Amino acid sequence: MTAPPVSRVPRLSIGLPVYNGERYLREALDAILAQTFEDFELVISDNASTDGTAKICQEYAQRDKRIRYNRNEKNLGAAKNFSRVFELSRAPYFKWAAADDLMAPEFVARCMEALEREPRASLAYARAKYIDGEGRVIEGVQQGLLRHVDWRRRPANRFRQLLDGFGADNGCSAPMFFHGVIRTDVLRRTRLIGGYFAFDCVLLSELILLGEFSEVPEFLFFIRHHPGSSSWPGRSWESVREFHDPAAKKYFSLPLLMLRQYLEYFGAVARSPLGIGDKASLFLYNTTPLFKRLRNKLGRKLAQVLDG
Repeated sequence: MTAPPVSRVPRLSIGLPVYNGERYLREALDAILAQTFEDFELVISDNASTDGTAKICQEYAQRDKRIRYNRNEKNLGAAKNFSRVFELSRAPYFKWAAADDLMAPEFVARCMEALEREPRASLAYARAKYIDGEGRVIEGVQQGLLRHVDWRRRPANRFRQLLDGFGADNGCSAPMFFHGVIRTDVLRRTRLIGGYFAFDCVLLSELILLGEFSEVPEFLFFIRHHPGSSSWPGRSWESVREFHDPAAKKYFSLPLLMLRQYLEYFGAVARSPLGIGDKASLFLYNTTPLFKRLRNKLGRKLAQVLDG
């Protein structure tokens, strides 16, 4: 069931994929609708939720004409549903939103201003803090500009700094970047969302090769960290597999998952407009940490077998 779009095309499309998100959905929707930048459409794709998600979405869609509600006949998995909201969007700027995260009223306005001010930027994001299930800020965990990062540098250097940031001490920065505002024409040049582990990191690696990232130096984004979130450390690999792609028959071991992730990084570099020299440099840059991480993981696994 898809609501018919209105005739006028807004400047921004916000895509919200959701599955059984009733607990925090109202808060997330209220935060989106409270944005000071009002020229947007909100595209919701409900992944055949079995809780009260559909009722909440329909209630809000009746209240605000900017909302377009779509319900999938079956659970397509997170990857396809993230792609689905983008496919349904129409605006020259796009932003993914989560059913449990929050953003300050000025978030979108600040990001739009940054993109209009910096035409070479493909994405604009705001600094972020983590909140718990009750909305309280988790002290000591926040995401801001990574040390010594200069997104105006050559694409190859930006790529290195982005991947270094994914492992920074202040937490993985991917959600902070991924939920920024993106130029639609640049996003269409990527492979979008794949049904594999760390799809957000891979997409961001493609975007950073196509344009700069612009940071809004204010804490305007709040990432919800709770047992139901996809990044919760206690989740089993089976639940992670179902989150990404419920049609997949099995999920591979962690070393093979990391190998797939790095192969996708290699693909992003190969498809980029970089010269041969820069591509060769980044292939080597990716190979070294990949083998190091695989060696460490396999070494720990072997030690467990020998001790067992």
